[in-house]
Amino acid sequence: MKQQARILFRGSVQGVGFRWAARKYAVSNHLCGWVKNLPNGNVELIAQGKKEEIVNFINDLEEFMGGYILEKRVDFQELQQGFNDFEIRF
Repeated sequence: MKQQARILFRGSVQGVGFRWAARKYAVSNHLCGWVKNLPNGNVELIAQGKKEEIVNFINDLEEFMGGYILEKRVDFQELQQGFNDFEIRF
């Protein structure tokens, strides 16, 4: 069953390739959604897929970019708009 997670990352997560890494790991975990920088320096991400794939994605991203992440907040939500791919929003 498809689920949706909204994930906020806080730390030195802009200007370090974070969004590109997020897209790479989202695609490899068969997720759809988007990632974007926020004006306050954080990164917001919506991931849709199986819960197990979302958890694997978060683990992959934290393993690769962990030195830049000070805090993350994961909120599983009711599935909203469906996405066909995973995009980097500007």
